[in-house]
Amino acid sequence: QNNSLYVTGAVGGVYVNLDDEFNLTTYDGDFTVEAIINAVVADGSYRGLIGRRWNGLDNDWVIYMSPDGHIVFLANFTDSTELNVVHQTAIVANADTHIAAVRAGGIIYLYVNGVKSNTSIDMRTKTIKTNSVTVMTHIGKLSFNYPNDYSFEGYIKELRIKKEAVYTSSFTPPASLN
Repeated sequence: QNNSLYVTGAVGGVYVNLDDEFNLTTYDGDFTVEAIINAVVADGSYRGLIGRRWNGLDNDWVIYMSPDGHIVFLANFTDSTELNVVHQTAIVANADTHIAAVRAGGIIYLYVNGVKSNTSIDMRTKTIKTNSVTVMTHIGKLSFNYPNDYSFEGYIKELRIKKEAVYTSSFTPPASLN
């Protein structure tokens, strides 16, 4: 799997310091976070893909795979609410799957293999909470402070973060993000 990161529960993810120029927690414009993933298994556990999350109580945001294989974008807000977008289609293990979280005009949607989620988060009047601990963006792990058993197991290929809403309606997923 060229141009990919292979993550196992034993590794516990990769950490990246995204400065204030583009930190989703503080950035208020349109964005796209996308990757092609290939999950080894959807085994009934939460599996983190990318985010800035300290633990289950003190969150910024995270994109993860739910125990039943659905892709989820979760964010905590300064008004003490926690909201998520759960994509309606579960992913298939051992198959390349294009995923994207997109904020366009203040609304966040998820896309799985080009299909737009039927739920969203309206962020036009909300601000993502900055946790009380400085946390780097993590790739392949559910949160900074959780044990490695919540790490994604499989390939994360060609992860891309852009300061624009690349997708605003359903589309044919690209084979590559180059």
